[in-house]
Amino acid sequence: MNKANKVNFMIKKIAQFLVIVFLFIVIGIVLKNIYLSIKSTKNINKEVVALKKEADKFNQDNKNLNKLIKYFDSQEFQEKEIKNKLNLVKKGEKVVIVQNSVNDNVNEEIVKKNSKIITRHANYYYWWKYFFGTRESI
Repeated sequence: MNKANKVNFMIKKIAQFLVIVFLFIVIGIVLKNIYLSIKSTKNINKEVVALKKEADKFNQDNKNLNKLIKYFDSQEFQEKEIKNKLNLVKKGEKVVIVQNSVNDNVNEEIVKKNSKIITRHANYYYWWKYFFGTRESI
């Protein structure tokens, strides 16, 4: 081989080497982008799952609050609150107060003896008794 052929051969080899290096660099960049894309997709999917769980939790809380609102709007709750907070009773109802005993194993007869039956009146009745009548224990 002459010197010109050797130079052309060397230039071809260097060109092939540079093409191969360039292809490896391009393939590396493409693989890196694919890896980052897959990684970000996994992170997004994790976040979506977490947000779905949070949304389910909020939906369950919302259902519970709606049930609570319905209960607060019910006649049963309103009557219970009137009885507990205002100490009012319906006509014909009687209030029974049972005092707790020190011993929990007390039989029913002792509890019945110590329990009191009190008829509740409207508030104006107690005010009338307070100002114009005798002061009785209520």
